[in-house]
Amino acid sequence: MAFARLHFKGLLLTALFLLAFGIQPASALVIKAEAIPDRKNIVFSGASSSLTVNWLISRTTPGGPVDLRAAPGRLRVGATIIATTPPRQKIISGNPANITFIETVTVPAIVMRAALEQNNGEFVYERDFADDPPGNTFFVGAALDVNVTGGMGGPLSLAEVTLQFDNNATFSTVRGGAPLRAQARIRSSGSGRMTGVWEISDGGSDTFFRPLRTVFVSLTGQRMITETSPPLPTGSEGRFNVRFRVTDPSGSDIRPVIAYFVTPGGSQAAASYGGLDAPAPAPDAVVGKGTGFRWSAVKGAAAYRLQVLETGGRVAASMLVKGTEASLSDFVLAQLQAPATYQWRVSALNTNGDVIASSAPRTIKVKGR
Repeated sequence: MAFARLHFKGLLLTALFLLAFGIQPASALVIKAEAIPDRKNIVFSGASSSLTVNWLISRTTPGGPVDLRAAPGRLRVGATIIATTPPRQKIISGNPANITFIETVTVPAIVMRAALEQNNGEFVYERDFADDPPGNTFFVGAALDVNVTGGMGGPLSLAEVTLQFDNNATFSTVRGGAPLRAQARIRSSGSGRMTGVWEISDGGSDTFFRPLRTVFVSLTGQRMITETSPPLPTGSEGRFNVRFRVTDPSGSDIRPVIAYFVTPGGSQAAASYGGLDAPAPAPDAVVGKGTGFRWSAVKGAAAYRLQVLETGGRVAASMLVKGTEASLSDFVLAQLQAPATYQWRVSALNTNGDVIASSAPRTIKVKGR
């Protein structure tokens, strides 16, 4: 808007200067362009929509027909142009000083969604006009402010949040150390940001849950999305409850819970198949982001599971690796206290997820962040 107004002001001063000294321009000049009205509402229903715009064009009035030209339009959210519209041309007989130029614009859904998510539902439609010969570059800009409204533009509301495991079940039994994740299916309406926390209860507690990961998602319109949990702990036997707790929109208090049971399989299976050599890092080494972990290859291994253990053997963090070397991921490091002392081990898994070899635990120290 500011650029369009400054552009218009400069051209208007130029035109007035020429006329004041009796100099007639070679052809008519557009000296002002504006949207009437200069603000409109549009309803977002999840798809593209149409918008009718009335442009009022003011011009000097030398003789001859009017060849009004409109440069490509711009649909802008904040400082970012999200989409454009084609150029337009209109031949008008006579010599009017004011022209009403009416057009119907298709507003893509991506523009309205971006306006809702990034700019409080506001976007701008801009056009530049001229009726000089094509070689003349003096265009006058105008803009229409648009506010996205309607049911889809209302406050975010979560209609449903359901949980399940990868196999679509709400209860799962897995071998110790086997990979496991949960999925949250979320049905929403309106627009806003959802905040949720993946949480786990050790020992099947229904009252004490510890956080695994916080999730932030921008939602617009009537949507169904799926959010996948981080890897769920399966290093200890017993029952575990996992839930997705919605903290925003405030007052939602949505916290569906599903459960899984870990059976023996990790350390017992490893004891039957012998050891796995893991030379790096050395015992009591200080580790952090970028520290290399290396181990020997095991025949029949489809993947390796690198685990960080608390005192007493409880798994603090775990990651699945295809090859024979890795460094701790940002997610794993985020699960660890720092500075602190832990142990680490690596286990070889076959195609069924069974442990076929495992290294002896070795002490490491996590450096302070």
